[in-house]
Amino acid sequence: MKFDLEDLQKRGFAGFVTLRELRSNVQRVPDAHGVYAVLRLSQSEPAFLEESPAGWFKQQDPSRPVAQLRAKWVPDTPVVYFGKAGPSPRRTLRRRIGEFLEFGAGEPIGHRGGRATWQLADASDLLLGWKRVSGSSPRDFERQLLEEFESHFGALPFANFQR
Repeated sequence: MKFDLEDLQKRGFAGFVTLRELRSNVQRVPDAHGVYAVLRLSQSEPAFLEESPAGWFKQQDPSRPVAQLRAKWVPDTPVVYFGKAGPSPRRTLRRRIGEFLEFGAGEPIGHRGGRATWQLADASDLLLGWKRVSGSSPRDFERQLLEEFESHFGALPFANFQR
């Protein structure tokens, strides 16, 4: 299957640590530009929280209606979200993933991308893997992944609402 753990590892993604583990040790993430993937390996139907535990940034509720989340779910793939870090010098994987985790923990952080991730009841058990991107733009690499994913599944990953 495309876009499973093995496929992403073949594409050069590494890490694949639970979000729970990363919260206590984001230092293990490279301080480099790249892209990251969030995966849900459970084969069970996802359960969604009515209200997101994520932070309210600029007074905006991060929650989405559960009906919208159910409709957006992409079956037959563990990929929940693709994100990027770069190209600005300060936007490294470590920093961006750290912001993603802080946002999910309720901090008012500017990381609304992937916010639907946090409405999964088992969000802490999701895996996050990363890939360093050098020599090309992380944005271009992310866009390529999203286009390939959409071509294969007919939709963007669950927590990606735009390219």
